[in-house]
Amino acid sequence: MKKKLIFIGIIAIVALICFTMIACQEPESTSVIPVTFNSVTANGNKTQSTTVLTMTFSQAISGLTANDITLSGVSDVQKGNLSGFGVTYTLPISGFTSGGTLSVAVVKSGYNISGSPKKATIYYPSVTFTNVTANGNETQTTTALTMTFSQAINGLTANDITLSGVSDVQKGNLSGFGVTYTLPISGFTSGGTLSVAVVKSGYAISDSPKTVDIYYTPPTVGIVIDLAGINDWELIEQTVQTTPGGYKYFTVTGTYESYRWYLDGVLVGISSGYIFNKPAGMYQLTVVVTNSNGESRSGRCRITVGN
Repeated sequence: MKKKLIFIGIIAIVALICFTMIACQEPESTSVIPVTFNSVTANGNKTQSTTVLTMTFSQAISGLTANDITLSGVSDVQKGNLSGFGVTYTLPISGFTSGGTLSVAVVKSGYNISGSPKKATIYYPSVTFTNVTANGNETQTTTALTMTFSQAINGLTANDITLSGVSDVQKGNLSGFGVTYTLPISGFTSGGTLSVAVVKSGYAISDSPKTVDIYYTPPTVGIVIDLAGINDWELIEQTVQTTPGGYKYFTVTGTYESYRWYLDGVLVGISSGYIFNKPAGMYQLTVVVTNSNGESRSGRCRITVGN
């Protein structure tokens, strides 16, 4: 009987030791960490394109990368490198050419992320190229273009503007305020129809290109008809010879209330000067001026173009 009790006691001790050893062993963990996807926001607005998403979570997610984030709902969105500190992460985005509602889904191995996907509005502004005008006229060279848009374009420079249709047009520095921009131009030696195209990254610009007429007036040789010291309607005659295509700029001595320029008897101008540019031939240019007392004087120039 005593031996039987000893044997039972030994069995009990062994069982207790085994149970204790099993209890002391940590079971292999198969659980995942719960995280809440709290929010996603996008920068940008109706006048500036979105460039980055900002995401917040209930806690940090170890090893989270851009590969764990899926973007959908807007075409051609490209992801940059994810960066973050604490529970906040930022993701640069680019490549898209239209705005809209972007779906942002986050899945990370080892985490149970609730609240995913979330949505954010991203922006890619649509701008209308409203108008382009040029200063200058048939007697004055164009020096600047003025462009207007439906809204301001952030960071627009002369490099975003392409000019074509007239040779050797050089661009100056673009300046602007609000929706209006001014671009100095120079270098060209002939006028014509200029095409103006505007392309700016981050903006969908419609109605581009536009066209505008620009002007070029070659340097003129001044011819002064001397009316000083003559009586009313006394005729002063001068003779001028020039070459075909050559410009001559005619003025008179003195300042008057009114001016009338006649070429071969036809009224051709009423300003203080007249630009002559005619083909080969002989012409008669007459100027009649009137002072503040109503007194008039005239002068005439015979012009020969060619030999």
